[in-house]
Amino acid sequence: MTVGTADIANDSLFCWEQVAKTNRLFRVSHVFAPPMPAEKLLALYALFSVIEQACSVHSDEEIARAKLNWWRSECIHRDLTHSHHPVLKELVRTGAALDLDVQSMSGLLDQAEARLDEPGPAHAEDLKTRCQQLYQPQLEMEASICGIRKGELLWSPEWAACSGLMQLIRESSGENRSGSYRWLPLNMRAKHGVNRDDVLRKPRSEPVVELFTEMMNIGIEWGAENSRQREDQPAARPQLRHLYVISGLHLRKLKRMKSLSPDRHASELGRLGLGDLLAAWKTARRGAVRL
Repeated sequence: MTVGTADIANDSLFCWEQVAKTNRLFRVSHVFAPPMPAEKLLALYALFSVIEQACSVHSDEEIARAKLNWWRSECIHRDLTHSHHPVLKELVRTGAALDLDVQSMSGLLDQAEARLDEPGPAHAEDLKTRCQQLYQPQLEMEASICGIRKGELLWSPEWAACSGLMQLIRESSGENRSGSYRWLPLNMRAKHGVNRDDVLRKPRSEPVVELFTEMMNIGIEWGAENSRQREDQPAARPQLRHLYVISGLHLRKLKRMKSLSPDRHASELGRLGLGDLLAAWKTARRGAVRL
C-alpha cells in the first residue's frame, strides 16, 4: 500500500468512525446508496456528524461555539483543498466539495449554532418548524451531491421535520446532558408537569415517559405524512434512494423509541439489527420518489 493509498484509507476510516458516533443507521442506509455518490455520501455524513458532535459533546457553550467557528472558517472562508482535516480531505478527494454550495454549508452551521442557546419552542408546530430548518440544509447538500440541483428538490416539510427531530433526540442523548432537551415544547412540558431537570434526574417517572410518548407520536405522524406524500407522487428518483432509505429508518427508530424512557434512548440509537436491514431493503425496493 502506497503512502497516498494509506492516507485515503485512513481518512475514509476516520469518516466511518465519526458517523458511528452520531448516526449508526448510516451503516445500513449506505448499503443502498447508488454507486456513484456512495463515497461522497460517507464524507458528507461525516461532516454532518462532526458538526452534530459540536452541539452534543461539549458542555461548555463557548467551546462549542469555538468549534463551530473553526468549521465555518475551514468550510466557508478558506479553500477546502487546503484543509488537512480528514473529513474535508475526503469531501475534496471524492468530488463532493465541488457539489456543495456556500449557502447550504452556511445554513448547516447557522442551525448548529442556533441550537446552543435557542429557547424552548412554544408548542409542537414551533418544534416542527425548528426541525425543518435544522434538517433542510442537510437535505439540500445530499441532493446536490446526488446530482439534483436545489430548485429540483421538492422536499416535504414532514420529510425534514421527522429527521430533524431524530437529530435533536440524538444530541440530547449524548454526553452533554446539561444542555439536553431544550427543544421540548413548553406547552407539552406544562401539560405533563415536567421540566428539563425532571427529564435528566427522573427519566423513568410516569409524567416524563408520557411526555416522550406524546412527542414521539407527533414525530411518527410527521414521518407517516411524509410517506403518504411520497406514495402519491409517481416520478422515480433513483438518485434520492439513500435519502429515502435513511428517512424511513429514522421513522422506524422513532416508533421503536416511543415507549422508552429518555435514559434508554442512547442504547436504542446505538442498536442495529436485521430488522433495520430488511426495512431499508423494502424501502429501497419501492424506489425513491420525488418529494
